[in-house]
Amino acid sequence: KITQEVFRLLLSDMQIPQDHRPQAIPLVQFVLNHSPRPSLGGLSPTQVLTNTTPESPLSEILPSYLPSNASPISAATILSRHDTLQVAFQELHKTVSASRRDKLSKSRRRITAKFPNLIVCDFVLWARRQDSPRVKDSKLMVLWLGPYRITVNGTMLSSI
Repeated sequence: KITQEVFRLLLSDMQIPQDHRPQAIPLVQFVLNHSPRPSLGGLSPTQVLTNTTPESPLSEILPSYLPSNASPISAATILSRHDTLQVAFQELHKTVSASRRDKLSKSRRRITAKFPNLIVCDFVLWARRQDSPRVKDSKLMVLWLGPYRITVNGTMLSSI
């Protein structure tokens, strides 16, 4: 959904004709994949998946080519780079999962539920929600039934 909105904005702002849409799709995907996200702890999806620094969107438009005289890499170098990359991945994913876990625990701490302080023989009202397109989650938009007498008091629910 976000990709579609960014894509529409890009097409309208840059006044790109509709028949040139296929050429613009990879650029929008590239920008979104290399942009930092708050949900990933300020990292981009590319950083999380590949442990590389995010590239500039201009590198998609003007790609840089490797020099033709690149030397071959030995198997030992590849193995050592793989091991260091694997350790870096583990640390990176540990920090991302820790930040996500902290965010979830913080949101769980904000939501607190209090159990009713009821005893046997108390009278209570029971509410049934009335659907209304105007107001949601209002105490006035329910049908109150009762009173009912509590006969058994449990820890979580009381029997009426």
